[in-house]
Parts: sequence; C-alpha cells; structure tokens
Amino acid sequence: MGSIIRSISFKNFYNFYGDYNDNIYYFGEGLNIVNADNGMGKSKIFNGFLWVIKDQVYDADTKTTISAVSTPLKLLSDKAKLLDDTPIMGVRIVFDCDNIRYEVCKSIRYEKKVQNPSTSNTSDWEIKQPRIDILQTDLISNNTITIYDTDEQKKILNSYIIKLPAIYLIYTQRNWGWERGHIVLNRCRG
Repeated sequence: MGSIIRSISFKNFYNFYGDYNDNIYYFGEGLNIVNADNGMGKSKIFNGFLWVIKDQVYDADTKTTISAVSTPLKLLSDKAKLLDDTPIMGVRIVFDCDNIRYEVCKSIRYEKKVQNPSTSNTSDWEIKQPRIDILQTDLISNNTITIYDTDEQKKILNSYIIKLPAIYLIYTQRNWGWERGHIVLNRCRG
C-alpha cells in the first residue's frame, strides 16, 4: 500500500504566523487540489513539503529551487520576527503508510541577538540547526513511539515521505495567464 497525506501544518512559516493548530490543512484520500488566488500561500504550502523532504524551497523571485540552509531567516514569518524574542518556525506533515501513522515535524529555533533586529540580516539572529521529530503510531494497536535514531529518521524520510505524493505545483499568472493557481497532490499507490 502507498502513503497517504493526512495533513500539513505550519508554525511561523513564511506568511503562516501562529501555531500549528492555527495553520493546518487536511487532505482526503485520492486527488487533492489547492486552488487560490495569487499571493494566498499555495507556493508556501508547496515549500513546506519541499523543505521537510529535501531541505529546499522554491524562490519565486528567481524561479528556482534553492537550499533552505542558505536562507533560514527567510523561512520565518516576519510577524514572528517582530513579535517574538525566541520564535520557532516549523512544518508538520502527518501521513499514513501500511497501518502506521507518521508525524514528521521539522523546526528551527531563532533568538534575537540585538534589541531591534533586522528581519533579513542573519547576523542579528542566532539560528539553531533544524530539528526533526518523528512520531510513529501503529493504527491497529494505537501504540506510539518517538523515533530518536537519526539513521531511522533518515530511513523514514527517504523511504516513505519522499515517495509520499507526486506533488505538482502549477505556477500561475506569470506562466499561463491564469487568475488562480493550483497545487495538485497526487497520492502514491504502492
């Protein structure tokens, strides 16, 4: 059996200010389409998957995929930069595969080094290394374990989540003149 995405949620990720429960998107079985006007966050949803899976993000300015390691401050919501002294940014993906539910949470902790830091100058911030937490729940017995071993985490990310969806992001107006854009999530089947 293949993997099925259940949800993606964001904490202070780009324009998604607030906690995971404030910014959660649920998906049903089969084909899911995210359809919204330009500037409403479709690319940011795509970037959430891309960051967790490949440690990359799509840069709309350059129209290229870039390493998220090179721009960690850009991932953090500007509102969180202004309002929180030690904000945390993260993306949580929940998916099922073979009667196992995985909850993968990747996050970065930031800390202001100066009183009124720039929202774009990394020297004003202490930026921690990304942290990955994975919970594994057996859906039959309902037992949950935390995966601490980094090799096991990599195996889960590379074996299951990489195969999760064939995620297609159809960029909008600039390419095809559409007024609305779409993200299509096509679930793996086997």
